[in-house]
This record gives sequence, structure tokens and C-alpha cells, in this order.
Amino acid sequence: MAGEQYVAIAGDWESNYAAVAAILEVIRQDCAEARTILQLGDLRFEAPIRVNGKMRSRPFLRDLDSLLRLHGIDRLLLTPGNHDWWDQLHAEFARHPGRPYRIADRVWALPRGFRFRIGATEFMSFGGAASLDKGPGRSGWSRYEAPTQSEVLEAAKRGRVDVLLTHEPPDAGTTAVEAVTRQANGWSAERRTASASSRGLITELVAAVEPHLTVHGHMHVPGEAHKPLRRSIYGLSVAGTPGNVGMLNVMTRRFSWLPARPAQLSSDHAAIQKGRTSRTETETETETETETIVRRSAGRAARVGTLNRIGALLSTYGMDIDAFANAIEEALRLEGAPQSTAIVPYVSGVEVPCISAAAAEVAAGSLQTGVVINLADLVGASDSVSHAAEKLGLSVKTLIQLADAGQVLTIDVGGERRMPVWQYTDDSPPRLLPHLGEVLAAAREGGLAASSIAGVMAHPQRTLETSTVLTPRLWLISGQPPDRVVGILQRRRFL
Repeated sequence: MAGEQYVAIAGDWESNYAAVAAILEVIRQDCAEARTILQLGDLRFEAPIRVNGKMRSRPFLRDLDSLLRLHGIDRLLLTPGNHDWWDQLHAEFARHPGRPYRIADRVWALPRGFRFRIGATEFMSFGGAASLDKGPGRSGWSRYEAPTQSEVLEAAKRGRVDVLLTHEPPDAGTTAVEAVTRQANGWSAERRTASASSRGLITELVAAVEPHLTVHGHMHVPGEAHKPLRRSIYGLSVAGTPGNVGMLNVMTRRFSWLPARPAQLSSDHAAIQKGRTSRTETETETETETETIVRRSAGRAARVGTLNRIGALLSTYGMDIDAFANAIEEALRLEGAPQSTAIVPYVSGVEVPCISAAAAEVAAGSLQTGVVINLADLVGASDSVSHAAEKLGLSVKTLIQLADAGQVLTIDVGGERRMPVWQYTDDSPPRLLPHLGEVLAAAREGGLAASSIAGVMAHPQRTLETSTVLTPRLWLISGQPPDRVVGILQRRRFL
């Protein structure tokens, strides 16, 4: 993020596509050089839903990715809100402490306490809030949504920060926010108490890290308060209302509201909107012609500096670059060169467009590209054996013995033995997943490859339902018996 001078900061978006599209137009018209958006939660990153008996991903994130590409936004960094998918976020942040979680091509969710620098400004993201509209036992509520005292203390350890990004507001004397929190109608006493406690923790964090600027969402109203020593608090409103977005100069740390005016939507955006409104949730696998053009154009631009990016990523994941290169070379050798005749693009002598398109992709090397992507996924979702042993409090020798006995799964990437991280619990420090040996035995019986097992364990299964549909991994962590997971893997009956 070097070289950036302005970043956009936005409040709750609530998956409001039309409002978000207008906001992005305003950003492009007022500050075309902006490449980063810091979004303060309630983006509505949510669990899949059941449509016609099948679990379907919600389309908003994919539509948002198309909009970001169209408007030249390289990244959206999410400080999660109480209405984002905290069960999933907590699980990912526990598996990869201190690491952003990529939830879409250009969208990353940030863990509580995550610090990063843009220009001359150091930021801290500290997401979550107590819901006022729902509590324990209600659908969509998560026990991980609100911050804890220990998380505040941990985030404060490294001292001061220039800008603090939160979803929950502090008790800062912002008139509009205080008017909301004083409301009693419609909110239970228990929820008001939880909200006050959560705001108190954010107030403690503000006092501890002494930011020049604190920006929050959650209450859906705009407001600002200015304190001694040039310290300011801004509350951002909900998408579709004035005060949802502003620009921050990261060199001077000056925040300014963007004008709340209706933007003239570009013809490119109109094409995406037309394609979007013609889709139903059961058709989320297709993309419009405009989205395809945008995606391919973005792909060409992304190839610049690819080798440097790969090197940096492998360093992040603790993978030896030479070993990874050797693994790619061997995998591609086994796969062979792209074959233009791999798929016959017709049925009964009649050419079928979708098969023709697939044949063209295969001839262009999509299968070979898939090999490399799968290898990258294996690296990114695994730890070296030594790192895994350290996390689990075991010796390397003990961990290897467990793997040799089939009680733990390890994989070979370029001659290096690695352990997929889905096998950890979310505890700190982590433990091995309950009933892991039984799960792996069932996967072997079902003839599943390591990458397939990881996919199944991370995907919600409709037969694993309590108050919500769970992934097999979360099912086991929550103390449920392993029988259903074992059956899914043995019989290969998964989504």
C-alpha cells in the first residue's frame, strides 16, 4: 500500500448493493486515486443459505468484487461488525492468529487488534460489537460478536496508534450516537447492558492506544466529537444515508466527509446492475458479460509483479520457495501440456456453447493452472511440521509418529512435510480436533484426497444442523458426536 495518499473509510453497508454502487461512484468522482477502502463492519459477510434444498453462497460479496474492480479499488479491508459471520471469522482468526482472512478476491476481514500502515499513518482494526436487536438463542447471533477484556488488553500492548477503526463506538460524547444508545423502545434490558459493556471496552481501548482519530460504525447515524490534544471521533452512518463515507489523507491524517449526493452511475456499472438484477440466488454461478470483461482485465493487470507476490506469500506461510517451485514443476510434468482435444465441444454432432467455452479454457491451460492453485491452497492452509508441533506443544518426533499412525494428516509439498491447519481447534493454544483419528480413518475409507478432506471439513453440511448449519470442523469443536461426520466422509455424501 505504498504510495497511497488517500483512503476511503465507510460505515455499515448491510449488503445494500444499490447504495454501495452509488458510494463507489462518489469515491471515484471525488478521489479517483483512492485504491483502498476501510469498511467498518456489517458488510453482511454471512453464512450460506439453503435454496431449493441446497446450500448456496450469498451473491453480495461476488457482486461487490465486480464493483471494486470496475472502480479501480484494489482492496477493501473489513473491520467486522456484529452482523458479520463471527463463527466463521473466529474460527479462521484462531487458526491463523494475527492474519487477515480473505473472504473475496479484493476483500479481507481483519482480526481484532490487527495493525497496519498506509503512508505515514498506523492503523488498528478492532471489530465486533454487542447486538442490540438480538441475543443468545436468536438466529444469527454469535457469542464471538462482541470484544472481550482480554482482547482489549492484548491489542493495547504495543501502545499508541494513529487511527483506530472500530465497529462499536466508544462513549465519546457524540450527540447523535448518545441519542441512539439512550433509546429504550424495542431493546431488552439485557441487550442494552451488553451494549454498554461493549462500548465501555472500546472506551478503554481508546484511552490505552491514544489515537488521533477514532472512526466507528454500528449506530447508523453520523456524528463527530473533538477532544483535547487534537483527538477526534467520527461515527459513520449506514449506506444509503448521508455521512456513510469520508476520505482520510494518510500523510496529514485529516478526515473529510464525502458529499452525500446521488452519483451518475457509469454505463459499465449499469451493465453490471442489469446483469445482477436478472439473476436469482439459484443462478449465482453465472456472471454477466461485463463482469467477465472486468474480471479478465483485472487479471491481466494482476500479473504485474506476480513472481514477487508469490515469493512474499510463500515467505508469509513459511514455505521454501525452491521446494514449492520443484513441486509445481513435478505436478505440471505429471499433468502434461494443455490438450486442445481434451474436451469434444459438441453432443450428437451439435456444438454446445458451454462445452465449447470449457474446451477453450482447457486448451488455454486451465487444468495446469488448477494444479498450481491447488498447491498454493495446500501451502496457505498448512503449517510446517515444526511450526505445527510448536503450536500444539508437542515435539516434532511425537507429531510425526501421530501422522505415521494415521491420527494426524500431513501432506508433502515439494519434499516438505506440512500439516493442514483445519486439524486445530480454536483454543489458545490450539489442540488437535476432537475425534480427528476417526475422521481421517473415514476419509481414507471414502478415498478422499487431502485437498478434498479440507474442503469438506470447512463447508457447511445440511446434515450438521443445530441452531444453524455447521461445518464438520465446527460440529466437532462444539462437542457433537463424530458419527455424522464419519458417515459424510465414508459415503462421500457432502455438499
